[in-house]
Amino acid sequence: MGKKKENLENIAQNLTLVNCSAFEQKTKVFLLTLSILLFSACVQEPKEAKLEKITIAFQEWVGYGLFYLGQERGFFKEEGIELIFVDEKLDSARRDAFKSGILDCEGGTIDLLIAKRAQSTPIVSVLELDHSAGSDAIVATKDIQKLEDLIGKRVALARDDVGETFISYLFYKKKLLLDDVIIIPARPE
Repeated sequence: MGKKKENLENIAQNLTLVNCSAFEQKTKVFLLTLSILLFSACVQEPKEAKLEKITIAFQEWVGYGLFYLGQERGFFKEEGIELIFVDEKLDSARRDAFKSGILDCEGGTIDLLIAKRAQSTPIVSVLELDHSAGSDAIVATKDIQKLEDLIGKRVALARDDVGETFISYLFYKKKLLLDDVIIIPARPE
């Protein structure tokens, strides 16, 4: 403790202006003022960072709820991002918005990604949110017992959507033509 006190007294004595010549006093005041000015110029009030705006679109699905939760909790803001949600159910409209630069990213299924790439949409997959076998099904009246019973019948489905991909795949596996059913376009639900 005695050594620290002695060091402090030495520093104080060196800074004191009383035992200095007029030139030394002016020099010390000048250097002290200059140091304060330089230090205060370096210390600035933190400016609020400008957030990078990123637009994202997807259909309603519980798995995308994490985006809303992350925004509500301020996680995106902490990372310097202002996430803007674009509510568009039609995949074709999301594709067109992406192509025209309105969208920065999109949540969607792999089949829709492949369809967009086939239509020259500049899109790539960067994150897998879910890996499942899906839960798609065909809902029909009692007289429809097998896929072949749909031939010549009216089938409502969302065009350019997972439902169309699903039924197209089933028809393909059974060597049936999707042209043999009457497709009634419907909005995705």
